[in-house]
Parts: sequence; C-alpha cells; structure tokens
Amino acid sequence: MKLNRLTATLVAGPLLFLVGCSGNGDTGSEDAQASHSASPSDAFVPEDVAPVSADNAVDPVEDPGLNVEWTMYGASSAPMTGDAVIHVKMENLNDVPVPPDVIEGPTLRIGGEEIPMVSDETSGMESGLDLPLGAGATTVIPYVFDTSNWNLSDAEFRIGNVTFEGNLNF
Repeated sequence: MKLNRLTATLVAGPLLFLVGCSGNGDTGSEDAQASHSASPSDAFVPEDVAPVSADNAVDPVEDPGLNVEWTMYGASSAPMTGDAVIHVKMENLNDVPVPPDVIEGPTLRIGGEEIPMVSDETSGMESGLDLPLGAGATTVIPYVFDTSNWNLSDAEFRIGNVTFEGNLNF
C-alpha cells in the first residue's frame, strides 16, 4: 500500500507542477512583462590608450584601455611539453562582459627576442580567455610560450595595454 502511495506521489507531483506552470498565454498587464535585449550601449568597447608599464611584476596594474586589472601569478610548466606557462589574473572592472578577442597579445620577449606561443594541441592545455569575462568577474588565464621557466628571470610580458618586466618566474 505504501509503495502505491509513493508511486502515485512521484507521478502526480511533476504532473501538477507542469499544469501549474502552463497557462493560456495571458500574462496580465503589459507592464508585468520584462525582457532584456542587448543594446548598443551594452557592448564592450576598448579604448585606444598609451601602454602602461608595471612598477614591478607582482603588484596589480589597471589597464585603462580595457578597464581591467592585471596581476601576474607567476609561471609553471606545460604538462605535455615543459614549456613556460605564464599565469595572469584578469579582473573585469566594467559593467559589461569583456570578450576574449579584444585582449591584444600577449607577447613575451626575452633578450629582445619575441618568443612564440605554443599551440593548445602541442602544449596539452588551453591558452587565453575562452569565453567573455562577466562584469566584475575575475579569472586566472594561462598562456604557454616556447621557452623554459629558467629564461623568465629577465623577461617582458605584455598583455592588453600593460607590460610586466623583470623576473616573471615566481
């Protein structure tokens, strides 16, 4: 008998919920309907600004062109290749999401020579921001370069409008 009540409850409960959620399309007043559609003012627009140099490699630096804050998080080795992975924290200071395609760079220079990035397939990990970063959100982004961590003791890393110089292997 208890099994029949349990079965009836499990079947009837979702059906009552579905009936309660259905309607005849009448929502009452027009004022009660709310929708949000993206307007042109909701779109992210980067500003063209002069590059900013960080005072040191460990303090956060505001990027006025993207209106984000960058913080170096140090380096590690890529799992498949051992190449240098630079980790940088990005905090979105905007009221709208920042799309991944507006982030210029990054570039890594060692001894004046630009070091190429390693492909995701080769390194075994994804580099860069893969989805838009929401308003007020923070994430740590990895970038894999074709060098070893030992070479990062006197390097220059540029991302967006900010350049970090010095020992990036921390």
